[in-house]
Amino acid sequence: MELYEKNVFIRLGKISQQNFLINGRQCFEINEIGLFIWECFSLPSSIEDVQKKVLDCYEGKGKKNIEKDVRNFVDLLIKYELINKVE
Repeated sequence: MELYEKNVFIRLGKISQQNFLINGRQCFEINEIGLFIWECFSLPSSIEDVQKKVLDCYEGKGKKNIEKDVRNFVDLLIKYELINKVE
């Protein structure tokens, strides 16, 4: 099982109730659920662990859709190096 954690160089900013992940000159706006997912990686976590945490918070919203949405968001976090694979 692969584990991921936050990139230590990423900073969280908040402007007028909007959340931003800041990486040097790159800035990514995220909603509250995105922030929750990103915060789940404060400690090394698997994607499956994070999916379960999101499902626990948003029961009844469609398990398959939530799992797919979380996976897609985590893939973006990985792509833009906002989280890193734990070696």
